[in-house]
Amino acid sequence: MKGLKVSVISLALLTAPASFALHAANSAVVNVKGTLTPAACNINVTGTANYGTISVSQLKENGLKHDGYQLGAKDVPFNISCDSPVKTAFTVTADQLGAGSTSPTNISMPDGSIYVAKSDDSFIPLIDGNGELMGYHALFLSSFEADDNTSIDRIKSDDGGVTWIKMTAQGSKSSYINAAGKQLYSWAESGELTPMATENMQGLVQVSAAIIEDYVDTITDDVSFDVNTTLALVYI
Repeated sequence: MKGLKVSVISLALLTAPASFALHAANSAVVNVKGTLTPAACNINVTGTANYGTISVSQLKENGLKHDGYQLGAKDVPFNISCDSPVKTAFTVTADQLGAGSTSPTNISMPDGSIYVAKSDDSFIPLIDGNGELMGYHALFLSSFEADDNTSIDRIKSDDGGVTWIKMTAQGSKSSYINAAGKQLYSWAESGELTPMATENMQGLVQVSAAIIEDYVDTITDDVSFDVNTTLALVYI
């Protein structure tokens, strides 16, 4: 039976030569254990959002946009693969969040057209080696495909999967997301609000970042940022 792990303890009768215990055991226990698991799934991220080395002069040449120096967008592919069709979702949790709602800079959508709403749960700080705030970045979802089906909708849940709503942006358009691990993200047949069981799903996490104007004016040496965000698989 796939997914069922069973262990049975072995029994042994021990006797000493030419001797017997005064009180012989008249019973023995057979222990049976098992664990039923859903289809085994893995979630993987391929690549990083690497902005490389950016000069201050290049930033200033590009100019301010949306009250900050925009670094542009990076696409990071991810996939969920299962050994049989199963309903899954995932959460998105940044290592650090804080004070995004009071950010002095805005963050552009991946296409650069407009900026997104400031949020403590979605603006992820960029911190330099001295602990100084350099800027923020935000995450987006795009281009979901499940079992070679591109006609699917991105859906999300704010209550642990009890109810689901359709995300505003679909297809190759970018969906601005929460990075506090509070929401579940999944996918459904077009027009439906029930997560669909799939073996393979792939999509893009898009990263858009911006540096604070006042911070750039203080740079006298190389500074860097290195931030992690975790996508965690959830069976539903």
